[in-house]
Amino acid sequence: LGDGNKIVAMSRPRNDACDHGFMRGRWHQINPVVGAFLGVVGNGDGALAGHVRGIYGTRRNGDKVVYGKFIDREGRFRGILVGTYAGGNWDARWLTRAGDHGEIHGVYWPGPSLRAGGFLARWSENSCR
Repeated sequence: LGDGNKIVAMSRPRNDACDHGFMRGRWHQINPVVGAFLGVVGNGDGALAGHVRGIYGTRRNGDKVVYGKFIDREGRFRGILVGTYAGGNWDARWLTRAGDHGEIHGVYWPGPSLRAGGFLARWSENSCR
């Protein structure tokens, strides 16, 4: 760079066999306490892995909760998502019939219509480092 500073960037491929990737989609506020989300799931290479859909809302006690399901490209159930959201961030556990399978961390921005709000998230199995 012109002022004598230097930048070094390095990377290395992942060698673990865990499932991981990204999610993106719509985050639609239906009323002040309830909303819905709908999106696509990509794997670690960016290829389509399935889709997610669910609801979010505020319970009577004030807790902000998220519930959804993850379906793969062939239409098979991959698990449910159970978590919380607040302040533009959401976190969820990925649960299967065998128990806790992974986690999701992301951001959201609500909108008054299905075309106005959205979310982005990173997901991974528990075995990922």
